[in-house]
Amino acid sequence: MYNLIVGAIDGTLAAERLLEVVEDDLEAIVGSGATPNIARLLSLPTLLIPEVGDSKSDQVAQIGRVTNVFRSGRIYQFIFSRDPSVPVIPSDEVQTAARTLHIGDWDLSRTRWSVKNSDLYQALVSENLLGIPRPTVFKLPTGRPLRGQIAVMMPFAPSFDPVWHEIKGL
Repeated sequence: MYNLIVGAIDGTLAAERLLEVVEDDLEAIVGSGATPNIARLLSLPTLLIPEVGDSKSDQVAQIGRVTNVFRSGRIYQFIFSRDPSVPVIPSDEVQTAARTLHIGDWDLSRTRWSVKNSDLYQALVSENLLGIPRPTVFKLPTGRPLRGQIAVMMPFAPSFDPVWHEIKGL
């Protein structure tokens, strides 16, 4: 699960936009707009992105965490702490990866805070949005490893024979 905060890049959100839409299976975990589970929301990673087409904001998404949320009348104010180890992601790349991120067609067009039932970091890695180089000569398996099997990369030299025999003996 992760927080998707759209448009509220200044840390201010109308109260009725907090958890405006929550999937049925998530409401028991994160609450609803009327009764949000703030502690649970603070525990989730966050994708903060401006509305699509907002010409006043840089069209980049940021990854991080919300570290504080408090209500002030008809608005919620929150503090977002960007993860400096994750580069900003152009908004159009987030749009391209929307299905993997469980982002619907209109989710990026309306200022709101919602929670998505997807692993944010796994989705970013699978869509290669973190800028991590991928091998070009071979493809790494994405499924679960087979029990009792390993892959070994080592030089073919007599001096490594004892290492190879030890690994085979396991």
